Amino acid sequence: MTSFEGWLVLRNRTSGIVILASLPFLAGAVIASAVFGTEAFLFGSYALGPVVIALAHHLGWVRPRTRPARIEVSPRSVSVDGAPLRRRIARARIMLQPPGRGVVVEIARRFDPYPARVGVLALDDARSLVRALGLDPREGRSRFRTPLSTFASGAVVLCGTLASAVLLPTLGFPAGFLVLLLMVIALVRFCAQTITIGQDGVLIEGFPRKRFIPYANVISLEREVRENSRGPMMSRGFWLNLADERVFIDTTRERLRDHMFEGDHVFEAAKEAHALARTKQPRAADLLARGGRPMKEWLVDLAGAREARYRVAAIADEELALVLANPSADKTARAGAAICLARAGEEARVQVRVAAEDIAQPDVRAAALAALEDDEEALAAALEALE
Repeated sequence: MTSFEGWLVLRNRTSGIVILASLPFLAGAVIASAVFGTEAFLFGSYALGPVVIALAHHLGWVRPRTRPARIEVSPRSVSVDGAPLRRRIARARIMLQPPGRGVVVEIARRFDPYPARVGVLALDDARSLVRALGLDPREGRSRFRTPLSTFASGAVVLCGTLASAVLLPTLGFPAGFLVLLLMVIALVRFCAQTITIGQDGVLIEGFPRKRFIPYANVISLEREVRENSRGPMMSRGFWLNLADERVFIDTTRERLRDHMFEGDHVFEAAKEAHALARTKQPRAADLLARGGRPMKEWLVDLAGAREARYRVAAIADEELALVLANPSADKTARAGAAICLARAGEEARVQVRVAAEDIAQPDVRAAALAALEDDEEALAAALEALE
């Protein structure tokens, strides 16, 4: 049992219960309107009132409270002041806070709608807490969806307006309303972007294209500063400053979900990953890179990379892990490091699995995962895709 001095983040669970309890009333109103007419729907739609109010609390528009606590951790369980808080824990996430606010650790079971959150003073304490749970204390990838842009919002409103003019007269009020609602939800999900903050770069997925920005191409990261006549406003996110453009990453939705209004743990994680990515790459990367070698010759050379040869020193597993995690290294060198580690035993294979979860660049991640499989054709295809 390991103990930490910290605090417990108290969250509003009543809001979720209110939302779930109100949904049957709304569903019943739609069914009743189909049987008894529009007036029945208007009567049942009063359930929307508490849903909207509860949703405001549920999404974090009301700041959560905290209280001091002594956190006791054992493998896969957490207690606060001697009382069990979580058992059979499946995952834990370290959330960086603004300077002076400590570090928050999110602890969850599988399919946990209300993950527990505890705070500690230092990042090392947070990592020790996660390690004491029997989990990996790495930061890992951060994947989230962004709010709709102004253009996408306008497109959704325009499509919804045109569809309502066709669906409501054709299908009638209840059925047309439901079809329109489902269509708008599908459009919102289709137009929203998905951002992955990895240890090697930032992956932006959305219509009409997918784009990967390696940290090697990022000159600096800059938090957005907004002000009005009353003073500073809440920042929407941060900028990736490239040589010839600036790319904006909107973290508002992710931060509101995590009850963060002033700080930005996504920005802090990206800044730390960017700083690590700019470090000098190991010499081993030059030996592991494919260069101009044919595929078969390269794979044969990789098979002996961990063994000392004439005038060629063996590459230690620690160096291989550094090359695999280094976003500045050549893509083929990172894939070669994954192949070498995958052949080095079960412990090294676990290292490859863990490192692959931190890789945002799709082709490098696919090659690392293919190295763990016994399918030579799939590995060859993944390696060819790196060129």
